[in-house]
Amino acid sequence: MKLWLVFVVVLLVLALQWDDLTYEGPFVGSKNSDVYHRPGCMYANRIKPENRIYFDNTVEAEDAGYRKALVC
Repeated sequence: MKLWLVFVVVLLVLALQWDDLTYEGPFVGSKNSDVYHRPGCMYANRIKPENRIYFDNTVEAEDAGYRKALVC
């Protein structure tokens, strides 16, 4: 039973990472926070246009000190 649970968790983690690897940017962050979002995320849409910062990929965003949003 424990092996099955480990297998499910590993598959879930891989699925979440695969989604990030296959998604093409641009990602959106705010100059006033350290979080980046996908453009279609409702929280990204709430960022005022003058505060938006764009990243081509997750590596670029994370190198700039941003972290992935937990909700989108």
